[in-house]
Amino acid sequence: MDRMKIAIAIVFAALSFFAGIYLAADKPAGGSDEMALEKPGYVQNEVTPSNEIQINTLKDFNDAIVNVAEQANPAVVTITTTQTVRVRQQSPFSFFFDDPRFDQEREYQRSGLGSGVIVSEEGYILTNNHVIERADDIRVILFGGDELEAEIVGTDPASDIAVLKVDRSELTAIPMGDSDAIRTGEMVLAIGSPLSQDFAHTVSKGIISASGRTSLGLNAFENYIQTDAAINPGNSGGALINLDGELIGINTAIASRSGGSQGIGFAIPVNMARDVMEALIIHMVMSDTLKAAPPEYLLEEFES
Repeated sequence: MDRMKIAIAIVFAALSFFAGIYLAADKPAGGSDEMALEKPGYVQNEVTPSNEIQINTLKDFNDAIVNVAEQANPAVVTITTTQTVRVRQQSPFSFFFDDPRFDQEREYQRSGLGSGVIVSEEGYILTNNHVIERADDIRVILFGGDELEAEIVGTDPASDIAVLKVDRSELTAIPMGDSDAIRTGEMVLAIGSPLSQDFAHTVSKGIISASGRTSLGLNAFENYIQTDAAINPGNSGGALINLDGELIGINTAIASRSGGSQGIGFAIPVNMARDVMEALIIHMVMSDTLKAAPPEYLLEEFES
């Protein structure tokens, strides 16, 4: 009886041993239920870690911002102005002595700084009227550093738009977008020369905070785009662009208690700026045409 039990135990042990060898041949060494990698016809899907996906996405987004800035920056210019200011200085003694030495007029040069946007390869530049208002000399500094004298094509104080022209062709011009299609929350870039000529072509990033802002008391016609992209003195006349690299606004003003950027900037919508610009250019062309060859009826009226 004991021998039979021993025999049964030996047979059971042998069966267990061979079963273990069989199962081990079909499974990975770790005992996992997953199919072995070396099995014919098995394909393992590669899994990308979530942090790597996020890094790639952020890098793509960063590269897109960089590309837009690189594309738009050459179309933005720095504008410097010089104005001759005359001041009459009176001495208290002028009331008692009729002597011109006590009543003299003095003059000094006042410098100004702003920005502009090249909108035509032929050298037309959009900027703010307040950037060049009353200026005796206007200079435009291109992205590459060339400094050119600019002439005023026309100004419209009611909308604070001015158009300049430089004698240079084949310039890098920025494409114009549609400011009626902008959306609150849309990301934008502001490009200009804040505070100093040394900070020319500064790029700041933000969003469109609101549109259709009026009643600011800045101009007769107001329909501003509000943005939190950093805008400071010197940015006036510069570009507000979307992520397609299109001009959607002309940076114009800031709301600030300190005089610096506090995240509330305003830009003139490009659709409005374009309409004013075209009207000013047409007026200039017609004026030059009339001066060069006035119609006969005007000559007859003048002679009479």
